[in-house]
Amino acid sequence: MREVTDLLTLSSWSSMGVVTLAAAASLLLGGCQALAITAAGIGASTGLTHTANSISSRTFTASQPQVRHATILALERMGIKVEGVSSQQAVETIRASVADRTVEIEVETLNHATTRISASAQRGAFVFDGATAREIVAQTELAMTELTQQRKARAPGKTSSALADSSSGPTAIRR
Repeated sequence: MREVTDLLTLSSWSSMGVVTLAAAASLLLGGCQALAITAAGIGASTGLTHTANSISSRTFTASQPQVRHATILALERMGIKVEGVSSQQAVETIRASVADRTVEIEVETLNHATTRISASAQRGAFVFDGATAREIVAQTELAMTELTQQRKARAPGKTSSALADSSSGPTAIRR
């Protein structure tokens, strides 16, 4: 019994290893329900924590079409192939793939000026890639900055017209 408890406390176990150990313990220790329930709980919480840590999110002060455009631009820059886009109410889901990973990005409209994205990358059924999900969000943020700068450069501003007026010489003020 002590050996099983020591094995359960090892931090080097993967979530799949913990789930397998929990299943084996519940079969071998049929009479010891408390230990089997504890082992199953540890396995489930490890998987949940691993999944939650592998989803990267960020909220942007921008409309949903702007954030979607930046997200697709980021995926193209990263060489990630967009497989499809689907919409359901205020959430648009972008599905993509790279190497042996499937990527899913939710673009959620919070209001007309605020949009949240959540990215996840998964390899197989149990392996999540948090680094790729975080990089997708970081690249989307970079694309948003670049797109905003491009929009500002194209839009005529009051500053540029005021500078043009002042360069033509002094102007009389009428009262």
